[in-house]
Amino acid sequence: MAMGDDGAFHRSYRVDIGVDRLYIELMVQPSHDVQYRQAPPHLQSHPLTGWLKDRGWDWFDHQVEAASQALAGRDVIVFAPTGAGKTLAGFLPSFLDIAERGST
Repeated sequence: MAMGDDGAFHRSYRVDIGVDRLYIELMVQPSHDVQYRQAPPHLQSHPLTGWLKDRGWDWFDHQVEAASQALAGRDVIVFAPTGAGKTLAGFLPSFLDIAERGST
């Protein structure tokens, strides 16, 4: 883990989501008040949920809500501080779709 110029702690991981390897860089601001949300049923069996839980994390409310709304066909805008998982929230519907349909 290293501190970047922006004051955030950066840690890089390689993640296996069952299709290909995914490279994720996490940025966590030390000042964040982290509040996790239990994964809903459609996320509980996803490989990313296991990956998060192995590190003592879980889904943020905005990630779960953004994925639910996007999968329902609605447009979504996520406002959250730096390092709060907005990028994962944006890609999560695609990851869920890939996991459901398999690699094509």
